[in-house]
Amino acid sequence: MTLGIIVLFLTTEPTKLPAAVLTLPFLVLFATIFAISWMVMVRIAHKEQVVPQRRIIAFALLYASLPTLLLLLQSIGQLTIRDTVTLFVLFGVLYFYIARMRTAPEK
Repeated sequence: MTLGIIVLFLTTEPTKLPAAVLTLPFLVLFATIFAISWMVMVRIAHKEQVVPQRRIIAFALLYASLPTLLLLLQSIGQLTIRDTVTLFVLFGVLYFYIARMRTAPEK
């Protein structure tokens, strides 16, 4: 699928594509990073300790969101140093919150 998106954008002009097609690479990027980070965290969790699945999913969502948002802002020409610092601070707070959140035991 990723190869198909690369071919699509190498052979077409982005200004002539509908907006729905232009969002597809960001969704694929997000899904790819989410899947990879989820698999890595599941392996780490099984080796070291029992980590609730909800926390693993929350961290995977967090890890996939940051690069996707940065790339999205860059692609529309809106990425500045202030935006980058704001996103890193926001994601730092979210990381701390997720690390400290209590989850109910899974059944």
